[in-house]
Amino acid sequence: MTACVRISGPGNGNGNIFGLARGSVRIIATVPPTAWVNGIAPAPCGSDEQQITWTSSATGATGATGATGSQGPAGPSGATGANGTNGSTGPQGVTGATGANGSNGATGPQGLQGVTGATGANGSTGSNGATGANGATGANGSNGATGPQGLQGVTGATGANGSTGSNGATGANGATGAQGDTGPKGLQGVTGETGATGSNGATGSNGATGAQGDTGPQGVTGAAGATGTNGSTGSIGATGVQGDTGPQGP
Repeated sequence: MTACVRISGPGNGNGNIFGLARGSVRIIATVPPTAWVNGIAPAPCGSDEQQITWTSSATGATGATGATGSQGPAGPSGATGANGTNGSTGPQGVTGATGANGSNGATGPQGLQGVTGATGANGSTGSNGATGANGATGANGSNGATGPQGLQGVTGATGANGSTGSNGATGANGATGAQGDTGPKGLQGVTGETGATGSNGATGSNGATGAQGDTGPQGVTGAAGATGTNGSTGSIGATGVQGDTGPQGP
């Protein structure tokens, strides 16, 4: 009988299709020949298989069963498998409840009073803050009503007129021509042009101003107008900024 033994592949057949595990055997020829379906024999051994052939003679009587051989030595340990993938991190645990507060410790005894320190010198007085701005001036009160007009004083006497200045001197007449014979009365000649007016004489100086007449009596004083109402008091100016406090004495 001739068979093919697979010499490659996994060491066991777990999870493999039959015939692909290492050590798998398939028969390809027998004596007498096997009646293969449709007369098609199996394919010869491949590159990953080893062909073996054995023959058998006539079968003799079965000999007595031999004693069981001693157990062979344990095979070497297989290589350590690769580490499995780490599992995903589990969810965070619930936060534990807050523990109860511990009881308060007993109050310690009060310490002795320290010695009173010497009184420090008074700090210098801080400078005065700047004076606040003056408040706005209140509006003026309305003017009181005008009192009635006093009576008109008596008109003083009119001063005397100054004297009239003297007339200017009259210009001298031209010399009179000799009288000719009286001829027959002729026609009246054309009236000659009026001679130029002589210049005015200088104006006399003004007479002295007459003495001023006595001042008439003073009219009655009108009643005083009512006093206007006082304007409203202006708002108080803002208080100036307080000066810095002087340094504390030692």
